[in-house]
Amino acid sequence: LNRFQCSTLNNQVLESVTIVDTPGILSGEKQRIDRGYDFTGVLEWFAERVDRIILLFDAHKLDISDEFKRCIEALSGNEDKIRIVLNKSDMVDHQQLMRVYGALMWSLGKVFKTPEVSRVYIGTFWDHPLHYDINRRLFQDEQHDLFQDLQALPRNAALRKLNDLIKRARLAKVHAYIISELRKQMPSMIGKEKKKKELIQNLDKIFEQVQREHNISPGDFPDVNKMRDRLQTQDFTRFNPIKPKLLEIVDGMLASDIARLMAQIPKEEAQVTAAATTNGHVAEQPTVKGGAFSQAQEAETPFGFGRGEGFDKGADEPEWVVSRERSQADATFESLGPVDGYISGRVAKEHMVKSKLPNSVLGKIWKLADVDRDGQLDADEFALANYLINLKLEGHELPVELPKHLVPPSKREMEPVYPKLDDE
Repeated sequence: LNRFQCSTLNNQVLESVTIVDTPGILSGEKQRIDRGYDFTGVLEWFAERVDRIILLFDAHKLDISDEFKRCIEALSGNEDKIRIVLNKSDMVDHQQLMRVYGALMWSLGKVFKTPEVSRVYIGTFWDHPLHYDINRRLFQDEQHDLFQDLQALPRNAALRKLNDLIKRARLAKVHAYIISELRKQMPSMIGKEKKKKELIQNLDKIFEQVQREHNISPGDFPDVNKMRDRLQTQDFTRFNPIKPKLLEIVDGMLASDIARLMAQIPKEEAQVTAAATTNGHVAEQPTVKGGAFSQAQEAETPFGFGRGEGFDKGADEPEWVVSRERSQADATFESLGPVDGYISGRVAKEHMVKSKLPNSVLGKIWKLADVDRDGQLDADEFALANYLINLKLEGHELPVELPKHLVPPSKREMEPVYPKLDDE
């Protein structure tokens, strides 16, 4: 603990999370210098107890040293907690960034033993001007996703603790099977030390035997090399045999108690929401607030995430934003032969399917564009439909409801009429 340093700061972010930073990873000749403590052992201890593990790489000097490789191996079993950040990505241009990303994934693929790839965030997290701003939008999107992931940690803390409890229960169960098997194979009188060495040497085969006999997942077993080291100083003759009653208790806990606790989590969230609604408040889930996580304050400025882009474009302007790009839409509308200023749904469909968007998407666009819900489109609604199609083709997600600034000026004063079943 004499190597451990603690810093306190009056910051709202730290009311929700505790940040543990590691010393810089050594590379080159520095790796030969002994730190004076078990660095990977400390990492392993923290990895079992934290909610999120972030591995930082610099895009302009990508290097996975031998020590970094050992550190990643020490995180084995906690791959679901790992997120990877490719930092300072503005230091390279878009072509170099693509090569760096490929090299990073190739290098990590040799270290991680799981088929699933950890989420990689590409960005730059300082307040200096960007060296290459061609990927500015990518950096903004990735930063937004990373902050959302971190903000959700307090909300998922209970679930994470339950998962850790399940993992420890399974490990204890496997440990009991292994110890029992080692005791069973020990001789009662002669050759105990020789048999002990033989069992330790063939521990991987014993793991396979236990896995096969009891139908246990390979991920539930401890690290075979670490267990070999710990067994060297143990007296196998003093190991306890298997106790079925204790195993039944563990199985019962995993089958019923854990399931009951898992079901309790959404119930408690629903109770919090219901209580807040009753008191006239908006239910707030546990989340990280303050500092860089103050998205609400940033959203009030023109530089908030997504402000002035996609479906938010034109929100702060008096002019209807669709009018700027409707000249071609008006010409197409006239060519479709409107009757009394309207085109039918059939005619509109024949035009809209030319965008090659799926029918499910076009159906959502129709509901948004048909503001008065009369089953046909006038010139304004047709221009709006074309505007929405173009935004979707650019990669923007459709909103659930049409934003107020996209409602045609001719429709803003009217109440939409929804057909009822009892209308005659």
